[in-house]
Parts: sequence; C-alpha cells; structure tokens
Amino acid sequence: MGPARGEKPTFGAYLQALLDKAGWTQADLGRAADVHPTLIGRWKQGAEISVANARAVANALNRPLLEVLIAAGILTEDESKARDWGPVEAVKLTDDQLVAELRRRLEAAAAPPAGITADEVEAGGERYVTGKPKRSAKLVK
Repeated sequence: MGPARGEKPTFGAYLQALLDKAGWTQADLGRAADVHPTLIGRWKQGAEISVANARAVANALNRPLLEVLIAAGILTEDESKARDWGPVEAVKLTDDQLVAELRRRLEAAAAPPAGITADEVEAGGERYVTGKPKRSAKLVK
C-alpha cells in the first residue's frame, strides 16, 4: 500500500522505486555506494540516512543530491529553494545574470563600511573621505 493521497512517499519507498527502476538489489546499491546492504535495508525501514550516505546513494543511482536529501527528509522543498548554494561559475551565467552580479558587487564595494553614514561619505567628513578610513598619526616622544 502506497502513501495516502497528498502524502509524500517515504524514503524507503523512494529508494525501492529507484532500485526497481535500475534493476538493482540492495547488494548492488551497497557495492556502488560503498555501504553495507543491511544499512540500505534499515533506510528502507525508516532509519535516518546521513548526508554523506545520501551523497553516495545519489552518485550511485545518478540522481541529484538535492532530490535525495528532500526524499530522505533532511531538507524540505522550501528549504532547498531558500538556500544560497554558493558561488556559480561565471560561464554558466547568462549575460544579464553576469551584469546583475557585477552591478551587485560594484554597489557593495562602493558602500561605506558599517557605522559610516552616506552623509559623512558625501560630505567628506572626518571619519571617511575617499573610500578608505582616515588614519591619524600621533607622534610619541
């Protein structure tokens, strides 16, 4: 019996479906992912899987890691969308995305350090003049 209507399938059901699709046994996955087949059986029964083992399973079954993490309940779909996954290779960006990223970085670089107001920057105030903090030197005798 599968999950009730509207319910997400368990990780065990997800894993079994991937094994069935690949025509693999738990032993086959165990060899490919370098984990003991009994551990795979425990996951199918509801035991938690670690991120490292989820990565090994994803690689072995040629599935996206994010998909496996969501299926295992390590991440929710909302969490997966809310994350900043870090830097992206520039060659993978469209021209518009690249221009937007350059604009964001230039604007961030032009911003004064924390604690300095825009008025002080524009007025060339005591604390901040040309984008660098003013240094005062005291002579010690």
